[in-house]
Amino acid sequence: MRANLAYPQGYIKSSATDSLSTAFRRKTITYLQFVTLPRMARVELTGEKYILRLSPWERFFALHKNPEAPKSALDSVTQVVDPWTRKTIRGFRAPGAAIPYVLLLGTMRFRGGKDFTAIYRRKPADVYTFTSGEFKRWIVSAK
Repeated sequence: MRANLAYPQGYIKSSATDSLSTAFRRKTITYLQFVTLPRMARVELTGEKYILRLSPWERFFALHKNPEAPKSALDSVTQVVDPWTRKTIRGFRAPGAAIPYVLLLGTMRFRGGKDFTAIYRRKPADVYTFTSGEFKRWIVSAK
């Protein structure tokens, strides 16, 4: 009687189905760990230029390669507590990906130029301002 309560009618418990489901669970967990633990964007100084290193997923969603700027073009670096304000984010996103208050990756275009953003959730962000180069600012979530 207990066996009927534990398994629905017609369900056959065998070692073959158990090993299959265990293997499936292992693959699913490994896949989920890969997807949910991306490396965040980071700014590096190499030689005479700054490079914003993006993970492969970030490059895919931002539709852009790693942005670069000359060292002499850096004007200032400031930190903002809430990067989702209109003071920080200017213009409209094109190209890139966005989910409000969760993710903003890509180019923000506005009348005076372009900004590159890599913002995650409601974390503080660093704003790198440049005098010349492809982007006026890089807005990157702080680690």
